[in-house]
Amino acid sequence: MAAGRCCSGWWTLMRTLLFAALLLCGGVAAADLPGNSASGWHRWQIDNKHETTVYVRLQDGRPTRIRTHDGDCIRPPKGEVTDHGLVAASESYLWFRQFVEMRELDKHMREAALFGIAQSDSDQAYDYLDSLISGGQPRM
Repeated sequence: MAAGRCCSGWWTLMRTLLFAALLLCGGVAAADLPGNSASGWHRWQIDNKHETTVYVRLQDGRPTRIRTHDGDCIRPPKGEVTDHGLVAASESYLWFRQFVEMRELDKHMREAALFGIAQSDSDQAYDYLDSLISGGQPRM
């Protein structure tokens, strides 16, 4: 039994390291998205089949405007924009989800974040939306 636990722990460690390496080598990482104290306009492109571009205006890490555009339908904001490049759909989903679940945030911003989740085009996003529709608790 001790050998089984040891091997199981080793495989868990290897999977974690492989996942971290894929994020770092693939050029898509969670650190690419704006943090909790960011302000101003931010842009990223979701790594999905629709070439979705996201523009978010933040004030102290909270969104005050959210725009998502597919393909050629891009209307960039005026002024300086911080570009975060290509971001994995799963990371974009997690970034938007924090604002959907932030009850003290304005209802319209939470709805815009929910739309951002739908644009994320990932299994996590679909599972989350499905759980909201079915009235169940969202899965992590």
